[in-house]
Amino acid sequence: MTIRLITALVMTSALVFNATGLSAQMKIAVANSQQIIENLPEAKGIQAQMQKAKEAAEAEFAGKAQKFQADVADYDRKKDMMSPDKKKQTEQELQQKQAELQQYNQTKTQELQQKQLELFKPIEEKVLDAIQVVAKKEGYVAVFDKANSLSNIVLYADDSLDITFKVLDYLKTAKAAAEPKTESKK
Repeated sequence: MTIRLITALVMTSALVFNATGLSAQMKIAVANSQQIIENLPEAKGIQAQMQKAKEAAEAEFAGKAQKFQADVADYDRKKDMMSPDKKKQTEQELQQKQAELQQYNQTKTQELQQKQLELFKPIEEKVLDAIQVVAKKEGYVAVFDKANSLSNIVLYADDSLDITFKVLDYLKTAKAAAEPKTESKK
């Protein structure tokens, strides 16, 4: 994302300072890619799918955590009757189970994040293609993303520059399916 942003800024700067185009007006727009994605039906479907997967993983983790807590409670009840060697062995087993539980949680979280990235990739590509089509059709030389994020480079943009709803309209029409995809620059 940062590389694309720097590239866009360099390209925009080059256009602005181009000696032959000093008097020409540049059309620049902004779009909220996050808002576009959130309004697509297929994205809503993926969000629902991911929510179910997250809930299933949380339920599975809760079951494993409950079993671990039961093992700890059982140890606490029996530890005074255990030999020092058995006590040490049981404590090591419990520490191992706790580490496995933490590893399981971390692995599941990473798997869910990876799955979400994989599922959203085609949607993000579709949105990027649509932004490019709308930008070319409207004659914009640059489009900046104003999605809410820490890397948000647009500090101010007049609402008249926002093409978010034009892109959404484009994606909702049959034109999106009929028009050829543009080559995305990455």
